[in-house]
Parts: sequence; structure tokens; C-alpha cells
Amino acid sequence: MVVLIGVSATLMTHGTQRCFQCGAVTTAAARCRCCGVCLSVQSDESRWLSRGDQLVVTLGDAALPKRRSSATLMTGSSGSAQAIPSATLQGFSSASLRALDELLEETAQVTAAFEAVKPPEQSTMPIGTQERPALSALTVQLTERLLQEPRRRVWLGLDAEGERYRVEERVSLERASVGAFEHQLRDVVLMPVGSTRHGDHALLVFREQRGETLRTRRSTEADEVEPLLLLRWLRPVALAMARVNAFGYALTGLSSEMVLFLDESGEVAFDGVGFLTPLHEPTEVACMMAGYSAPELYEAGFYRRVSPRADVYGFAMLAYEVITGRIPPSCAESGYHPMIWPRDAEPGFPLGLGRFFAACAAYDPAERPRSVEEALELLEECVRAVSMEEHATELCRLTAACETHPGITKRLRQPVNQDAVFCAVDASRSAVLLCVSDGVSTSSFGSGEIASAMVVRRAREVWSRYQADEGGWDWQRISAELKRAIQTANADVVGYVDERFSPFRGEPQEVMAATCVLAFVLNSDALVVSIGDSRSYLFRDGFLERIGRDHNLMTLSVADGMPAHLAATLPQGGTLARCVGTFDLDEEGHLVPAQLALDSYLVHLRLDDRLLLCTDGVTDYLGDTDSVSEAVLTQLLLREPTPELVCLDILTAANRGGGGDNIGVAVCTVGSEYITAAERSASGNHSAYEQGGNGH
Repeated sequence: MVVLIGVSATLMTHGTQRCFQCGAVTTAAARCRCCGVCLSVQSDESRWLSRGDQLVVTLGDAALPKRRSSATLMTGSSGSAQAIPSATLQGFSSASLRALDELLEETAQVTAAFEAVKPPEQSTMPIGTQERPALSALTVQLTERLLQEPRRRVWLGLDAEGERYRVEERVSLERASVGAFEHQLRDVVLMPVGSTRHGDHALLVFREQRGETLRTRRSTEADEVEPLLLLRWLRPVALAMARVNAFGYALTGLSSEMVLFLDESGEVAFDGVGFLTPLHEPTEVACMMAGYSAPELYEAGFYRRVSPRADVYGFAMLAYEVITGRIPPSCAESGYHPMIWPRDAEPGFPLGLGRFFAACAAYDPAERPRSVEEALELLEECVRAVSMEEHATELCRLTAACETHPGITKRLRQPVNQDAVFCAVDASRSAVLLCVSDGVSTSSFGSGEIASAMVVRRAREVWSRYQADEGGWDWQRISAELKRAIQTANADVVGYVDERFSPFRGEPQEVMAATCVLAFVLNSDALVVSIGDSRSYLFRDGFLERIGRDHNLMTLSVADGMPAHLAATLPQGGTLARCVGTFDLDEEGHLVPAQLALDSYLVHLRLDDRLLLCTDGVTDYLGDTDSVSEAVLTQLLLREPTPELVCLDILTAANRGGGGDNIGVAVCTVGSEYITAAERSASGNHSAYEQGGNGH
């Protein structure tokens, strides 16, 4: 039992409004249905505990102290009390009061100590009767706020003798206790020593545990977390989650701050019981954690059935935070689903975990693995694949092609195709250069097709220099050449506008511009350099994983730390934030080329891998969402292995989807032989096509 001293709270009702913490629109009278924050005035701090507040705590049987405690054993029925010195309790390890009674009866030393302090009027009262012993109240004073989140705050508390406690205050309909909670899980889920409510808040008091939270462990890593370290941290977490599921509970409000590593061996416990929800029965989900809780938990309906697939989603979000070092950015506008994926926030993280996130963080729970154990198996499989680093053989043969089309609907409005593509393969079939560029069609100063043509011209120059000196090119030079080509194209575009329209009096977004993706493939490796929102993908073992990220306003804002609900409501969030055609203005109104911020990725290739580059005319018209578009691309790549033909298939599919934008695509295949569409037709060899269809 916990009693709050000197703090009061009142409820205020509101109509429909936007939550000031997470941005969700809600009609809840008292609190936000998404993050749980109280919907009273934002500055009303009286609802929360504050430094210096005191709690009177009566310790229960959930957890007896394992070390010296200020708790005192009490007995009596009329307000009288007999105190046993706390030193005599140090050897007690049982968690039940019944076991404590037995120990008291069997231990003469304890009995003697008990009788020594018994008042005369109670001298004949036996030990272990219906007036069963209970741990006395102690006073905990809040000294330091350790954590502040939308739905909870965590405080450090000290008692009179300096013992440390953790006090959690949560804005949700917490259950005061889990009475039917199995004894076998007491070492997996840490129990509070007391709990109560303060207004519409729940208070849980825990003894301080020695250990390190997952969030703290991640924050101490100065460098990026490697896949093997990710797996080593998350394997014991998954096993502990599976154990909780096996006993009929879901961890619906779990976050990285509640995952506690108890020692160096990696033993894991979950810090508290307030986020536990019974599985497979209609129940109110009392605790949800924005960024971690599965989207279906926020759906309409006061009571719902929770399945282990909700914990699969939570496990994926823990992996998200370990990779990126930040809470997964989700909000009501994004359907409580991450607005960007881990490699958008941490581009340097290796490729290979896309399959894990696509399955375990799927919006539809039916598409996720059935259990956390299956999710762990998938994570282990992906990490093994990343760690094996099986490069293609030195005798690999590269096949490549590119195609572009104005779009059957777009050309009715604008007959000029502003997408430009380029593809080159050397005579030995061991090197390929691909380029895809999308000109911005709304420019008033210049034109998008001019900008994209300038990008392709610089790509051609890179290829000419490579052919002139093939032996002198290593990856350092390749990287420098590709980046210099894009920077030079930027200078070309800016110089073109400055020459014709200086002094400049327009808006920056009115100047012609273009996106660019360059991919240089040499034997078993590829370097991809990009700017803008044209896409690059790796197709491996039937799965399509995005290599680069979109340089639009929304993606980069979230990656830079903007709250998800603010980024989701940015006007024109899909507007390009980086592109070829970026400049500064000097005092005389002349355009000066700016230094572009480019993303570059080194990709280790294997036999049968394929690189796909495309403009947004492909992804915007193959489906209503990115996931649908990428599913269509996957089917097209599975069905047709030949680059020339799959490029045509993609153009056709995008036109069938509306063709409302120019379309540009380029594909490179890593194989043991080099067969073009013309060679396959001349030889009459259709086995590759048939095998692709059967594989599908």
C-alpha cells in the first residue's frame, strides 16, 4: 500500500483535441488514448509527483529485502505493534508470509528477539495466528527524476536509512496487482513492493535493482551496434518474453527502459507488472507505450483480445531502438507504425535485416511470426546471413539494362520525359555503371530534363575515365569519382540558371533540379551514391530491401530527431530536401553551388543478387503504399531474370498503375554467365524464365 502525502489531483474533461505530447486527435475526456497523457492544461504539474514529495509505503509480500532494510515486522490487532530488529530479517529469503511465519516459529533467536519487545498486554499472543505478520510502513522521499515519458515518470526515492527505491508514476489504468501471476515468473518480472493510485495515475514502488536497462546499455555504445551484438543483447530478451507469453501474458507496454540486464551473464528481467495483459481473452489493455506497442492495440473497442503477435511487434521495436539509439518514431497519423525504418535513421547499419523488420513489424498482425521464438529465429537467420559475407566469385558475370518512359498519363500534360537513365557494361563483364536521374518538373528557371541530362552526362564521363584506366581504380577512387560527378552536375545546373537569370529574384524551389542515384558495380561489390528520392534496392533470395533513403523533408526531419507527430503534419513533407541544383546566393544575387550532402553505401554482392534503381514514377504507381509497390517489384523480379525484360515489365506495370509520372529504371544482375534477352532468344534457351516462374 502506498499513500501519497500532501499531493492532490482533480480531473478535467475536454472535448475533441490534439494531444500536446504525441499529437494524436482524441475524444477522451481525461487522457490521450495513444500515449496516456492527461489532457488537462499542459503546465498543470500538480497531476505529477514532484521532487520532495513523500510516500508512505507498506511493504507487501511481493519482494522481501535481500539486504538490510528499514522495514519492520508488525503484529497485533488493536493498533499495537511489536518490532523485530531489522537485522534479524537479513537471512529471510522466502517471498511468502506463510514461509516467514514458519521461519519465525522455528528460529529461537528470532522468537526471543520478538518477545523481548512485546508489550505486557500482548504477552500471551502466539506467533503465527490470524494476526499474521506484515511489513511495516516506511517513508520514501522523492529525490531525483530519472525518466520522463508521455505516459510515465520514474523517480529515485530514499527512505530514512538511505535505502534506494524506484517510484513509477503512470498515466494509465494500471492494475494494482496481478493476483494470479504465476510464482514461476517472479524471477522474470520484478514485483513492486507496493502500489496505489494518485488521481488518474498509478504508482508502483520497487526496490532498486542492480543492473542495466537496455536503453542505458545502448546509450553507452559510442559506435554503431553491429548485427552480432544486436543478437547477443536481444536473444535473452526474446527468451524472457517467450516465457511470459507461455504463462498467458503479453507485455503490451514494454519499452527498452523496462528491460533490465541483471548481471554480466545477460540474465534479463522485466521491470514491473503494470504492462502485463492477459492473452487470448477479451480484456482492457491497461498500458501501451507509444513507439513500442503494436498498432492493433490502439484500434477502436474498449475490450480486445491480445495475441503473442503483439509482443513480436514489440520485440522488433526493441531491435529498432538498439540499431538507431532512439525510440521508434510513430504517432496517430502514421497509424502507430514507424514513420521511417532503421536504416533511414542509421544509414551505416549493414543491409540484411530488412526481412526481419518487414515480417515482425508488419502493420497487419497476421503477417507477423506467430511467436517471439519464431521472431528470434528469423533475427538469427538474418544476422547469420549478414555475418557470413559470402561474396560472389571473381568469375561472376554482370548483366545490366536500363529503360525510361514518359508515362502514359504524364505525357498528356507534359510530352517531355524528364527522367534520364544510363547503363554501361565493360567488355570483360566485370564492371557496370548505372545512373538514374529524375528531373523536377515544376521549375520556372530552367527545366527538369536539362538538369537530369547534366547528371547523366557526368556519369558518362566517369565511365570514360574508367575505361581509359581500368587497372588504377580502387574503391576509394570509385567513391571519389562518383561523388565528384554529382557535385559537378550540381555546379552545372546552378551555373546554367545563374548564367540566364542572374541576379536571381525567385524562390529556391523554382530552380530546375534533379535527383540522382549512381551505382558502380565491380566484380562482387557495388557502391551506391544517391541524393533525392529516387530509390535503390538489393534483391536477394526473393526479398527486396531498400539500400538508400529518401531525401525528403519528412524523412530527414524524423531522422534528425523531430517528433513523429510534428513531422507527420509538416506541409508538403514529401518535398525534396536534397537534390542536384542546390545553391546559395551571394550579395549580388548570383547563384553559388552548395556542397551537397550525399549518401553512399558499399554493398557486398553474391551470385544471383540484383541491383534495382528507379525513380518515383515506379514506386508511386505500382501501388498505393511503398510496401505494396515493393511487393509488386518483388513479383516482377521473381518472374523475369533478364535485366532488359524486367525493365520493360516494370515500365508496363507502372503505366498500368496510372503512369502519372515519368518512369526510369535500371537493373544489374550478378550471375555466373552473361545472357541478354537477344542472346537468350537466339539460342532458344528459355529455361531461366521458366525457372523464375516456378520459383514464384
